[in-house]
Amino acid sequence: GLDNLGRAYADLGQPERAIDYYEQALEIDQAIGDRRGEASDLGNLGLAYADLGEHRTAIDHYEMALKISEEVGDRRSEGNCLGALGKAHAELGDVQVAMDNYWKALRIAQQTGDRRGEATWLGNLGQAYAQLEDLDQAMDYHEQALAIYQTIGDRRSEGKHLANLGMLAKMDGDTDRAREVWTDALRTFEAMKDPTAGQVYDWLAELEVQPAAEPAAESA
Repeated sequence: GLDNLGRAYADLGQPERAIDYYEQALEIDQAIGDRRGEASDLGNLGLAYADLGEHRTAIDHYEMALKISEEVGDRRSEGNCLGALGKAHAELGDVQVAMDNYWKALRIAQQTGDRRGEATWLGNLGQAYAQLEDLDQAMDYHEQALAIYQTIGDRRSEGKHLANLGMLAKMDGDTDRAREVWTDALRTFEAMKDPTAGQVYDWLAELEVQPAAEPAAESA
């Protein structure tokens, strides 16, 4: 259908073309009264506008999609809309609003048994706490997301969250922890022949050339 064509262009990095197809799909779904289709089209339009950096316009579309999803009782779509709203608000620097939306999306994922969604919103909460420079909370949420990705066997997301944890540990001044998790991330990415391995290798190399931390003074 037209929505699939839109997604194809979005995947090709052509959001303007994607928007054309999503708008055509939306007109048809509205004409035939397909409310779930309408919500999906509006959500896809939001994602395409987000790809263009037009986050306010994206928010408008996500909110319309959310309203329809709530009306038709589509809980998973509702959760996805809330999570997308969170991302858009985070991009605009509205971190607290973003977190409120992530919390709501997380609760729906947990209630509906959507483990991948649960991990996604836990990871996004981790990013939000990092934006607020609360590194302990950021690491806690990334670790919870990592545990789920390991359970469901999503190796790429596992590697990504190990990489994030390493970055947070480095920001926190814990180079030993950063080295440990980045080594795990490197193994994960190399096993999949993922090019991200090269970036993680460079981070590990940078750790080795940094001067060692001063030893802590012994307490009396």
